[in-house]
Amino acid sequence: MNSQVRLWNDEYEREMIVSLVYPQDAGGSDFGRTRLSILTRMGLSMLGRKVGDTIDGDVRICELLYQPEAAGDFDL
Repeated sequence: MNSQVRLWNDEYEREMIVSLVYPQDAGGSDFGRTRLSILTRMGLSMLGRKVGDTIDGDVRICELLYQPEAAGDFDL
């Protein structure tokens, strides 16, 4: 949870930064970063994916910006 990912949407030619969160924390955005519930279609599709993978054919995972476990943040 709380991983931040940079995505690219080929259809709209637009970059987007999302944070994967629990459903109760979703639905808003802070400074252009969208909080996406893991229980949405896109959120579920992102689980287990890696940089370079595509979701729904037109959204590509470009970069993993932050992952709490890798950063040693186990209290989030």
